[in-house]
Amino acid sequence: MKKMALYLLALLIMTMMISCSSGEYEGDSVSETTLEITTTQKPVETTTPKTTEAPAETRLKPVKYDDMEPYIPTVEDKPIVTNLGNFTKTIYIRMNDGGYDKDGTPVLYFVTDGNPKALFVIANAVTGEILREFELEHSTGAWEVFVHSSKDVYISGHGKPYFYVYNHEEDKIENIGTLPAGSSLGQVMCEGENGIVYSGSTDSLTYWGYDPNKNELFAMPQLIDNATRHMATVYDPIDKKLYVSVLSKDSKNLLFRVDPVTLEKTDITPAEYIDAKKYNFYDMDLYGDVLVIRYPSTAEMILYDIRKNELIGFQKENSDTLEKVIITNCRQPAADPEDSTKFYTVISGKLVLFDTVTRTYSVTRTNASNNFIRMVFLELGGKYEGWSACSLYGHEGSIQFSSLSTSLNYVMDTDVSGQANVPNCFALTKSGVLYIGGGFGGSTGLYDVKTGESTIYSQLGQTEGMVAYNNTVYFGTYPQAVIHFGAASMKNMWAVKSVLTMGNSTTIAGYEPQDRPYTFLAIPEEKLVAVCSVPAQNSYTGAMALFDAGTNRVIKHIAFPVDYQCGVSMAYKDGVIYIGTSTRAGYGTDAKVFKALLLAYDIESDTFTEYELPMSPAAAVTALTIADDGKLYGFAYNFLFCFDTEKREFVSYKQQDIVCNNQTWREFTLTPGDDTCIFASCSYTKTLYRISLEDMIAVPIAEGVGWHHIMDHYGNFYFLNDINVYKVSFKE
Repeated sequence: MKKMALYLLALLIMTMMISCSSGEYEGDSVSETTLEITTTQKPVETTTPKTTEAPAETRLKPVKYDDMEPYIPTVEDKPIVTNLGNFTKTIYIRMNDGGYDKDGTPVLYFVTDGNPKALFVIANAVTGEILREFELEHSTGAWEVFVHSSKDVYISGHGKPYFYVYNHEEDKIENIGTLPAGSSLGQVMCEGENGIVYSGSTDSLTYWGYDPNKNELFAMPQLIDNATRHMATVYDPIDKKLYVSVLSKDSKNLLFRVDPVTLEKTDITPAEYIDAKKYNFYDMDLYGDVLVIRYPSTAEMILYDIRKNELIGFQKENSDTLEKVIITNCRQPAADPEDSTKFYTVISGKLVLFDTVTRTYSVTRTNASNNFIRMVFLELGGKYEGWSACSLYGHEGSIQFSSLSTSLNYVMDTDVSGQANVPNCFALTKSGVLYIGGGFGGSTGLYDVKTGESTIYSQLGQTEGMVAYNNTVYFGTYPQAVIHFGAASMKNMWAVKSVLTMGNSTTIAGYEPQDRPYTFLAIPEEKLVAVCSVPAQNSYTGAMALFDAGTNRVIKHIAFPVDYQCGVSMAYKDGVIYIGTSTRAGYGTDAKVFKALLLAYDIESDTFTEYELPMSPAAAVTALTIADDGKLYGFAYNFLFCFDTEKREFVSYKQQDIVCNNQTWREFTLTPGDDTCIFASCSYTKTLYRISLEDMIAVPIAEGVGWHHIMDHYGNFYFLNDINVYKVSFKE
């Protein structure tokens, strides 16, 4: 009898242990909520050997994260705000240049984006060793780094648009002042007579210059009265003329020849490129008589004879074909160091030499990475005889050089300091992992809301939008509007695959260039992921795509169905995708319409229905959600509206007492609460609001916490706030 009693006691203990240890789900961590399991000891039945079911108290299981019921805060609850820190890191580099340190060491100069301050970096061009780093006092990045004939380095900052000079002799950074003429950044500098530097500009009616003899910045006269961007400046030392490229607010590409002394100007724009929306006269340089122009997004290079004022073509060695458009893999080529009428660039992993006198080009034996930014010829010394083409390797902080003597390409990682950047978006997976997408400079942060564990990956560049479909995450990156998907764990690197490039299409009628895939929607009921993108600069109409989330096959890719608009918010119910539109055109481009719409896309019938907003015309519908009452709610400017999805009509709308900046791509975020409320956050006020479904009145419940929120299964809210992520809880 004693043995039988011991056997039953052991069996009971094993049953209790099995019941309490179950609950694993797809490798997820157990919820951080601790369940206290209490047991009451009872007499063991010893007369009749039988198995009895364990008491109910011993069969409690830890609740899986995705089965949690989130706490819904009331207006009386007090927020508990926690700054979780930053989860993105950037060494993003837009441009580089090169020269020699005071001791003769060959170096590359570049600036890494950073927050609160960008870094000006000097790296050994042979070894990749970081020699020195200097903070830029006011700016978070730089668009141009330019070595002057004096050996000083000129830096055009952005974020706060300041002009800096690295004094080569004194080895220090000098802050000259804010960029002139209201420019938000400088682009593609050149050096003219007497060492005067000229620069392109953005968000300005004119371009500008710097006179180092007087230590003065100055604005140049306007070339046109509706300029929005001056892509590049180039100086011709023979005729002593400037060449300046301009983009107008009505999306015209223009090229001017300017006398910098008399200020006489001549429009020399090639007729076939004035209205070419996919092309701007972006990066430019001059070799002999040939102006070389390249647009990074398409990698297309065109060539213009400045003496004859005509576009020209080049022939590949041993070929009879005249090529007027050539695909190159280097943003800015470089003159042959011994003959300025020749220049090198990169095509398909090889250095290619162009001769502007014979108008021919030849592929050399020298290997070169396709990730050259600006090519610089330096004499590296040692075992590398003669000249080497040097540059940065993409935007990763690595440097490279292609030696003409060895014909090999060498890549060196650096230990350049990265800094946090401002994230653009985030998404929360089914298992409770928060993905944070970096803005300028990219990188992706992961934060496990159950454990607090975090990590950073650098695979992706500037991320504009994302969504989680179960535990797979879809990302959209700038500037090609590429859609990727993938998943990572906290310990393992991920394999991110691209599924579609929405940037351009040659087969879709009316398709315009896209660069920012802002808006994503996961639709598990249909096994779909939907994406809407906004147009690129110089363009007006967005695009839309649908993916099969099981196979990641593209099942729909179209130009947005409403001309001069794009989708910036989405929600789903009963076979219909609801899309809020924006009338804003591409960056820096004036809109052509001013009245946003609500669209209903019926997936089965593949048809769109337009609904005019009931309030006065709004420029955008920046947020949509389906509330627990089954109705669709949305924000158009600061008007909240309710749309009955059964009757397909607007029920009501109410203007909220919320100050907005009328940002027509991103303004509000809406998420459902329970059957009494929804939640909203505003990018301008950085405040979380609880909105009653009964009276549609928004009440602030957490102020100044950030923009673009997500709620987890515990009821915690997460916000983007500058370089940080904030967590807001309403229950201990």
